[in-house]
Amino acid sequence: MARNFDGSTQYLHIADGIIPAGEPFSFSCWFFPTDNTASQTVFSLEVGDGSGNHDWVFLMMSGVTANDPVVFGFRDAATRNAMSTVDSPVFDAWNHACGYLTGNSTDMDARLWLNGVDGGINSWDAPSTSTNITNPTNSWIGARSHNGTVEQHFAGRVAELAFWDRQLTASELLSMQYVSPYSVAHDNRVEYRPFGGIYGEHDKDIYGLNGDLTANGSPTWADHPPIIYPSVPFQQRATKFDQQRNAIIAGLTSAQSESTGWNAKVRDIALQPSDVVRTSDTVVTISLPAVADYDISAGETITATIPAAALTGAAELVAAPTFTVDTAGGSTNPEFLLTMLGI
Repeated sequence: MARNFDGSTQYLHIADGIIPAGEPFSFSCWFFPTDNTASQTVFSLEVGDGSGNHDWVFLMMSGVTANDPVVFGFRDAATRNAMSTVDSPVFDAWNHACGYLTGNSTDMDARLWLNGVDGGINSWDAPSTSTNITNPTNSWIGARSHNGTVEQHFAGRVAELAFWDRQLTASELLSMQYVSPYSVAHDNRVEYRPFGGIYGEHDKDIYGLNGDLTANGSPTWADHPPIIYPSVPFQQRATKFDQQRNAIIAGLTSAQSESTGWNAKVRDIALQPSDVVRTSDTVVTISLPAVADYDISAGETITATIPAAALTGAAELVAAPTFTVDTAGGSTNPEFLLTMLGI
């Protein structure tokens, strides 16, 4: 799925930067415009409180201008700017935008590609000394704030938004017309919000490095762009694994099966999906709650059967993991690690 905005009241916002560094940086984003009658902002990263005296980096579509140009660039509080432009996005269809912004106190360059078409480098030779895009204080998806007013609402869908803290090459940027940002320049990627896809319906940065966006006006979900994800990134396996937590619990089976034992009192009643947490590519932590009526007359051997869906794209288990519960220590919130061999 992708985030879908109505062009009127809906947007995502965070009152902190969603990129932790200034220039140079690069971006990649998919957007699906459904209206060309107004200027609309896909994303805006702002320094300032939105009162008008601030700098910003933005991707926008100028529907009030001939050929509906898509614009990426930087603008400071004095309205001087570096902007790269490509005409004629495709309406009611997915478009891929990518580019970079790089510069210093004497020069700033912006470059945009739209669906593989190069808008060229637009240079600004004298940025103001106040220029600062480090740690934006307000960041917006689907709108911008100007002079204290949220405006230029975007009508359509947004997905696969990512930022890097270096100037990516043209080949790196253009590759994301086909593949997920997860596949590109891993060491320099500082933000990745897929807004759906294999990661589910949420607005989080999947690295957890930056805060969650707040949805305003209840934007909806719609179909995701057709991109290729890596076969087994950790986040992909983690998401698929999370969908199998109930199956993991069901697979923790005692051979003894006493009436007040593991199967009846712990597995089938006490354990909840939230007790199963994948902490790395190979380790799952299962926290056992205290169970007052869990009472066994002899030791139990519990076998963990891992559902096949949790192993998608990975090696099979070498052996079925087992652990033993005995009657010596009682039951007060114990915890065990289940090592999923071969994953």
